[in-house]
Amino acid sequence: MTINLKLSNDSINTAIADLQSAMINLMLGIQDTLEILATDGAEIARANYDTVNSEYGTNATAAGLLVDDHTSKIISIGMENLIAEFGAGDSTDPASGFENAPNTPVYAGSFSESEYGHQQYVKYGFWYHDGKGYRLINPGHGLLAAKSYIMSDGARIASEVIKL
Repeated sequence: MTINLKLSNDSINTAIADLQSAMINLMLGIQDTLEILATDGAEIARANYDTVNSEYGTNATAAGLLVDDHTSKIISIGMENLIAEFGAGDSTDPASGFENAPNTPVYAGSFSESEYGHQQYVKYGFWYHDGKGYRLINPGHGLLAAKSYIMSDGARIASEVIKL
C-alpha cells in the first residue's frame, strides 16, 4: 500500500482516511487469518487422529476456536486425545516437537500408571482393550501436524487474506 501525501488539507485528510481504512482491513484480515489457521489446523489434527481412531478404536478429535480478535487456538482434550497425539506403550512419543509439555506425564507406561490405567502395560508390557491385546499405539501427531502447517503456511495465508 502506498499513500501519497501533499501538503494540503485535502491530501492530509485523504491520507488519514486511507490509513484508517487500512487499519480496519488489517484488523479484519488478522481475525480471518487466525480463524482460517485454527480451522484448517484442527482439520489436519482430526485427519491425523482419524488414522489412530480407526486402527485402535479411540475417539480423539480437535477443534479450532477464535478466542478473540487477536487469538485463536486448536484444542484437543481428553485421555484418548493424549493417546492419539503421543501414542501409547512401546511407541509413546514423549511430547517431542512441542515447546510446552502437556499437563500430564507422557512416557511409555504413563497412562498405565495413571488413575485411569489398569497397570497392565507397566506389569506385563502389554494391555487389553475391548478384548484385544496391545503393546503399542502409534502416535497420530495431530497437533504437531497442525503446528507444522501453521508455521509453514501461516505467512502465505495471511498475505492472501489481508488486503491493504
